[in-house]
Amino acid sequence: PTVDTTILRCNKSGNKTITLKHAVNFTNPRVSIVDSDYFSTFSNIISISNNGEDSLYSKLFNKRLRKVDDYYKVFQGIVTGNNDAFIFETEDEAIAHGIEKELLHPLCHGRDIGRYIVRSRDRKIIYLNNSVDIDRYPNAKKWIVPFKDSLSRRREAAKGTIKWFSLQWPRNKEELDTLEKIVVQNTRNESLSQRIVATLDDKSVYGSQGVNFIIPSKNNVSLRFLLGVLNSSLINYLFKTKFLNLAIKAEFIKQVRLPKESKEIISRVKRILSMKKENEQSDTSSLENEINRLVFELYGLTNEEVKFVN
Repeated sequence: PTVDTTILRCNKSGNKTITLKHAVNFTNPRVSIVDSDYFSTFSNIISISNNGEDSLYSKLFNKRLRKVDDYYKVFQGIVTGNNDAFIFETEDEAIAHGIEKELLHPLCHGRDIGRYIVRSRDRKIIYLNNSVDIDRYPNAKKWIVPFKDSLSRRREAAKGTIKWFSLQWPRNKEELDTLEKIVVQNTRNESLSQRIVATLDDKSVYGSQGVNFIIPSKNNVSLRFLLGVLNSSLINYLFKTKFLNLAIKAEFIKQVRLPKESKEIISRVKRILSMKKENEQSDTSSLENEINRLVFELYGLTNEEVKFVN
């Protein structure tokens, strides 16, 4: 494994320009001089572009385009604080322990989703937050009492922020119950060629901290359009070059800027989802390539800029 290192040299007097040196090749480092506000264009993300890429990034970070955060709510899945206490691999396992069905919800880990597919919703989570009266659910209480000592030692429980039996960060149940949500894998190594893995769930699935969810915060916005853009090679390129982190952070997704919605992209995403639902192994590459082309056009990429992405 490798670790990317950035060295910052600063002085108190301030500079009108910034010198960037890309020194991976020590014998022939690449040097460029940019304006002092250069990084503000990219939401203050510090990275060094290849020669010629700046025009591409200026289109991706075009301030005239709306941000995902302007029209959608993006949030990480549930943090339990102790998966063994709250998560069962199957509903049968949970029922065998007598857990009341009212408390059980389907759950996805990051590995349970792929591009345009949900591989499994078999896991079940006991959803407990501060609003739950645990005494109304004697079987769930009986199950979770043996975990009380460890659950009580969690920081939030020790501080009194949550009750001892509550999920550590239960998120907003109303948002989790939303029928349709985009689900994005949260953990993706920076070296992977496919950084963004996202799909649409239409079964009100809950998720662990290994996923991010996206739901509309405004009317008349399309989850399918956003899904097509996120799964495109262009946005994948953005997460390979600018939004570099082991996690596909919700904060990064919020900063993605979106062009005007395209019915052509929406129709193709619908076809892909339909094909994948019928057969996960369906070859949808031609449709995905069409979406890539449409996304390039919406962002106004030149042929030269497309070469950087491909």
